Formats: sequence, C-alpha cells, structure tokens
Amino acid sequence: MSKKTFKEGDILVLTPKTRPFAAVAGARAQVTAKGTFRDRWGDTCVDVRWLDEKAFHQCHGDYRVEDFELAPKEVKEPSAPMAKSVLAHLRSKGSITSMEAQGVLRCRQLPARILELKRLGHLISTEIKLDPTGQRYARYHFGAASGG
Repeated sequence: MSKKTFKEGDILVLTPKTRPFAAVAGARAQVTAKGTFRDRWGDTCVDVRWLDEKAFHQCHGDYRVEDFELAPKEVKEPSAPMAKSVLAHLRSKGSITSMEAQGVLRCRQLPARILELKRLGHLISTEIKLDPTGQRYARYHFGAASGG
C-alpha cells in the first residue's frame, strides 16, 4: 500500500512501475475531482485525465499512484533587483543568512526575498541554527527540498 496522495488539479508525470501502459513514460495527466482513493482491493489509486499526445490510446480513469510522480513546478526568474541579487548569491555560494545578506547585498528583508523566490518555484530550504551566544538564526540553502 502506497502513502502517496495527490489532490485535485495536481499535474502528474507517468513513471510506469506496476504494468505496461499505452502512454509513453513522461506523459502528463491532471488529477480529477475524485483525487486519490482506495479501490476495492485496497490499492491506492488516483483518477486522472491525460493532458498530452504521449498518452494517445490511454483511457482517462483510475490508475495506481505508484505509476505517477508530481510534475516539477515551472521555475521563473525574479524581476525585482534585490530578489535577483539574492538568487545570484544562492546560486554561487549555495546558502545565505540574514547577516550575510545585509552585509554583502545590503538586503534587510531576506525572509521576504526568500518567500518571493519560493513562490517563483525555486527550491530553497530553511535550516534553523544557533550562534555561540544561543541566538537562533536561519540559513537558507539553494536547491534543497523545501523545508519551510
């Protein structure tokens, strides 16, 4: 039994694992209002509507969730100058803290810029750390699974 669940509107990519498909691996489908459910045999299934021609001859309907992954979100580049600077720093150095952003980039609102980048689809994770005096601070890492 799978623990994967998808919600209505999610865009999925076919990654066949349980059986052969008429659709080509990589075909895209959208989850219908029925969503994820258990069938009468106890398998976790998802109801989909196929979106592209790679799924020609494949019927819309219920399929096992193991055969699908969430499609990656489209990543967009920021238009605001400070968000561009923060993204460039993250790409070159890999991580940044508010103190580094203030000193190097003159950015006083790093959490707001990070949120802006996340909303554009960039993968940025937050690690909460302690400095030598016991103060908590956040270090943002680029390209990691989003943790908050």
